[in-house]
Parts: sequence; structure tokens; C-alpha cells
Amino acid sequence: MRKTTLFAFFLAAFTACLYGDHSTMPPAVDMVQNLKYTVVIDPAHGGGDWGVNIRGIMEKEINLKTAKLIKQKLEKAKAGITVYLTRDNDSFVTAADRAGFANSKKASAFISVHCDYSANPAAEGYKVYYSAGENLGPQKNNSEVLDWTKVQLYHIDESMRLAAFISQYLQASLIPETGAAGNNGVNSTVAGKYRKEQSAVLVSLEGADMPAVDIELGNLNNANDASYLKDDKALNAMAYHIKEAVCYFLKEKK
Repeated sequence: MRKTTLFAFFLAAFTACLYGDHSTMPPAVDMVQNLKYTVVIDPAHGGGDWGVNIRGIMEKEINLKTAKLIKQKLEKAKAGITVYLTRDNDSFVTAADRAGFANSKKASAFISVHCDYSANPAAEGYKVYYSAGENLGPQKNNSEVLDWTKVQLYHIDESMRLAAFISQYLQASLIPETGAAGNNGVNSTVAGKYRKEQSAVLVSLEGADMPAVDIELGNLNNANDASYLKDDKALNAMAYHIKEAVCYFLKEKK
């Protein structure tokens, strides 16, 4: 078993034992105030690139709406986090330009937001991806020529940690979001089901020189997923849980 695979296994086992499914977890926003972080949120697709278009839903619109919610919640945390979007309107941006933008901001984390399509309509829930490959480690500092297409491989271990935290927080039951209307003190949970985190070869993360993940909010070919992805309250809950996961990752960042 590869080193990175072992790391993922033990991290997943540890977080599952520590929290369990839908356990109550405290807010993660008690950051150290004098630390400064930059996070880039990437609403995938845009413009003439609709992404998945099914059941009356355009993926590009769901991605942008959710990305804006995550940005808003991270900024409201007042935890020393500056947030940028790779697009803030219905425009097309290439994958290379999205990664280049995150690099220019020297981001501490890059979150690419998507919805997916599975030919199997029974496939239900969200998934979190990180780039496939071995961590290239300190070779980055010893190489005269840095291969742009491989730069994400220097961050595999941290990208795996970020993916694991996001998956765990999406599964968890969180205390109600401060200022959220209509929660009546009921713990916050997300509507989607867990479809695990895993590695994949992803153009959306290629060239990102920081920990980076791809979040698939749900399968638009599944009736339940399509239903909650059209619900603003459900998207708001997902954004809250993702925000908490990002805060926790930055707080614990090596």
C-alpha cells in the first residue's frame, strides 16, 4: 500500500472514531487572530460552459451560488481569512487561469466547487476529490525547472487532509450557525449523503500550488440530490459545513 494511501486510511479511521457520523462538533472559527490566510473558491464552469444541465438545473449556477455562500461565511468568521472567487459572475475562465489566479494570491487552500453526473441514478450524495499521485516532497526546492502540471503533487498530503476534513464536517451535526434564521436551536446537518473522498486525475486542480480539493455537491442525475441542490436552505447548510471544515484545516495547518 502506498504511503499516501496509508495516510488517507489512518486519517479517515481516526476522524471516524473521533467524531462518527452526524456527531455534534463545535465551531472551528476560534482561529489565532494574528495569522493571515488566503482561500480561493472556484465555482466551476460558467459562461457557455454550463457543466451538467439536467432536471432544470444548470451546474454552473449551483456552483456559483454555493461558492458565494462559502466566501460570505468565511469572511463573516473574522478569523484572518481573505477569500477570492475565480469568477463572481456567469463568465468562462479556463482551468489554467483559475489555478494561476490562486497561485498569484498565494492561497493557503483552493476549493473547486462542482456538481457531478453519474449514469447510475441511484448514485447519491456528495464526494470530495484530491489529485492522484505520490507526494513529491522536498524535490520542489531542488529542481531548477518546475513542471506546472505536477505542482499539485507537492501538496498531496495536505490536500488529502483538507478532503478528509471537508468530508467529516459535511457528515457531522454542527451546532446551529450563528444568525441563521429558522433553526430553532436544531443542530445543522446537510441534506446530501456521503459518497467518500478519493483521489482522481483532475484538470480542475492541475497547476494549483497549494492544498486543493474538488467538491462534487451531488449527482444531478439522482432525484434526491437534484431536489436539495435546488433548495437554497440546503446549499446554505452545505456552505456552512464546508466553511467550518476550511477553518479547522487552516487552524491545524502544518
